[in-house]
Amino acid sequence: MRIAYLDCFSGISGDMFLGALIDAGVPAKTFEDAVSVLAVGARLEISRVNRSGISAAKVDVIVEGEKDSPRDASAELSGRTGMSDPHGHSHSHEHSHTHAETQHGVHHFSPVLGEVGLSPSHAHQHGRGLAGIREIIGRATLSEFAKSTALSIFEKLGAAEAKIHDVPIEEIHFHEVGAVDALVDIVCAAVGAEAFQRDCKRNW
Repeated sequence: MRIAYLDCFSGISGDMFLGALIDAGVPAKTFEDAVSVLAVGARLEISRVNRSGISAAKVDVIVEGEKDSPRDASAELSGRTGMSDPHGHSHSHEHSHTHAETQHGVHHFSPVLGEVGLSPSHAHQHGRGLAGIREIIGRATLSEFAKSTALSIFEKLGAAEAKIHDVPIEEIHFHEVGAVDALVDIVCAAVGAEAFQRDCKRNW
């Protein structure tokens, strides 16, 4: 039996994993079809890049015309208020942030930055909670394996956030744009893993 082993000594992003699956033989159309049935206003842009002499597939998630949604701005708690800072973002692989003090922003939880604040205008752009994510995945035309795998990943992420911030898991909300980006990454990862196991290993 052959095993594909991911040596993620410093982690791996969703788009990197999808690119690796494409290079391992999973057809790009497999991911494009998965994004289509999610019906969340997203599409994929797949290209080839060369990094330090290594050629690889690159997968970008385009959400309402925006590429590479902020991956460090992923989760927030709905309905929490306090003295905090709104956030301005400029994103590539590095992150720059501008801050201005304000009152009555909702607390925003970032895996990279910790607890930061959002302005009142941003607070009205509520993200999706786990219930909404379950609904989107549940109604999509995907295999039961892909659905259960994707839901399991989201529930583990939610449970980790809930434990860290000492709140019920249903209070965890993923920031609106980041949630779509993460939803596409995670669902496509589940779909791609299934396709790789079913169709690609025999070609190795």
